[in-house]
Amino acid sequence: MARFEIVATSVTFEQEDLISPINLSFRTIQRVPIEKGAYLSNRLSKSPMALWRDYLIGSYSRAQPGTGGLLLWSITENSISYFEGFVPRCSKVFDDVLFVSFDDCTHFGIAYRCIHMPSLVISTRLSGGSLSLTENAFAVLLPKCVMICGSAGSLFSSTTTIYSIHAFPPTRPRYCFIIKRLLGHYEGVEWEVLEVEIDLSIPGPIKIFNKVSSSTLCSTQPI
Repeated sequence: MARFEIVATSVTFEQEDLISPINLSFRTIQRVPIEKGAYLSNRLSKSPMALWRDYLIGSYSRAQPGTGGLLLWSITENSISYFEGFVPRCSKVFDDVLFVSFDDCTHFGIAYRCIHMPSLVISTRLSGGSLSLTENAFAVLLPKCVMICGSAGSLFSSTTTIYSIHAFPPTRPRYCFIIKRLLGHYEGVEWEVLEVEIDLSIPGPIKIFNKVSSSTLCSTQPI
C-alpha cells in the first residue's frame, strides 16, 4: 500500500531590480508521513487544504468507502492529529472559523458546517485523544450546525464564494455566501446570497449557524 506524506516548502523570490528576471529557490522546511491506511486525494480541487496560523488542515480517506475525516498538522511541532468522522472538503478559513462542505443527497445541494480552529487545537491537548467528528458529535446541535445550499435547479455547475462581514460582538461573526449556478447554456444564471451569523459562545469546536437572510437573483441572458 502506498504511503503519503505532507511536505512544507519555503519559496524564495529574488530579483536584482524591477526589470531583471525573478529567481525562485525552493527549500523543504518540514515533512511528516501520514499514518498507515490513510491517504490524501491526488486532486487538490477535490480535497483542498486550508492553512490557519502554523496549522494545515485537510481531509483524508481510508480504503473503506465513506470513511476518513480531518487531519490537523502542526507544522511547528511536526505532529498530526486525526479526527475521525465524515469526509468533508475544507472550503476556507476566515479569522478562526473553518468552513467545511460535503454533498447533501437528501436536499440535492451542498451542506456546510463550521469548526472553531482554536477549540479544535485545544481538543488535541485533552486526555483520551482528539475530538470525534462523527455524526453523533453533531447530533446534539442539529439542525443549526448544518447549513444547506440547495442546487436542485442547477443542471450544470455551481460555485460558492464566502466573504467575511464586520460584526459586533466578535462572538457572533457574520459571513456572506454567494452561490452562482448555471441553469443551462440558454437558460441563464442564478445567484443565491445567504448572510449568516455564527454563534461562537457555545462550547466545543463545532459551532452553529444562525441564518440571517436569503435572496435569489436570476439572469435569463444566454451564457
